[in-house]
Amino acid sequence: MNILKRIYRKEQDGVTLAELLVGMTISSVLLIAVFKIFTQQQTAFENLNDRTLIRAKGRLAIKLLTKEIRMAGHGMPKNAGIVDFKTNSITFQVGGTSTTTPPGSAATKVIAGGAKSLNVVSATGFADGNNLVINDPAIGTTEFVEIDGDPDTASDPNTLPLDEAVVQDFVYGVNSKLVTVTSYSTIKIFLKNSNVVKTVDGQEVTVIQDVSSGDGLSFDFNGAAETSAIEKVGITLKLKDPDNTQATINFKSDITFRNQRS
Repeated sequence: MNILKRIYRKEQDGVTLAELLVGMTISSVLLIAVFKIFTQQQTAFENLNDRTLIRAKGRLAIKLLTKEIRMAGHGMPKNAGIVDFKTNSITFQVGGTSTTTPPGSAATKVIAGGAKSLNVVSATGFADGNNLVINDPAIGTTEFVEIDGDPDTASDPNTLPLDEAVVQDFVYGVNSKLVTVTSYSTIKIFLKNSNVVKTVDGQEVTVIQDVSSGDGLSFDFNGAAETSAIEKVGITLKLKDPDNTQATINFKSDITFRNQRS
């Protein structure tokens, strides 16, 4: 009977406080470890997702920049495309509406120095305030002027009024009977805080957001010291996630300027 009581009493004994504390400690350690692993996996997944989004955005952004900058000098005289360059900016000109002076024979002074208007085959597409470049492609003579007033499209030939007089004479030669007159825009692409900004004749628009401030956009002009020597430029674009500083990726592209070559 005493033996049965001792067995019954042993079965009724609970867990001691020390055993309970040890169990709780082990459980807490396991929970903390599991939570830490889960947090790390969640962070890694979020970083991967952020980088995937940035890669997609970056590929589109570098494609856009490449397309924009490759237009430098399009429709312009040789080596008249790029007008200024720095580590994080490039300024260039792009031609627009184009026409020619009226046909004539050799020795015809098609544009006289001092003239404040231009006779052209067609003034359609030109407007007051347009910047113009006059170019004799045979001898490489160029001059930059601006339209001041409404173009005359009714007269024959059409006429473009100028804000200032032309400085030099443009004369047809035996093998040079073509002078082009082209409107153009001046475009600047540069880094501004954490955005890549483009200005067209002074009008500013943001083209890419969430770039790294200070080093988000950089250009490599391959050692060129002046604009006429630039034939190629390397672009580096550094994008970041504004909510995740670890998600930052560089995108690079190279552009060869056809119109800058000698």
